[in-house]
Amino acid sequence: MCKTYWLNYSLTIYRLHPNQIKFYIHKTKQYLIIRNRLMQKKLKSIFTNISQSVRLKSQ
Repeated sequence: MCKTYWLNYSLTIYRLHPNQIKFYIHKTKQYLIIRNRLMQKKLKSIFTNISQSVRLKSQ
């Protein structure tokens, strides 16, 4: 389990088992379960890219 903050959303990422990830967004109480490995990698890279760009803008 790993908790991240993305913009003003508190986002928890759970690894349910090796090929399943669950993203839970606290503010909207929504969650998304991803079973596809490729999709998991894409989402992770999207989140890191967004958080990096947000950090750059805030400086």
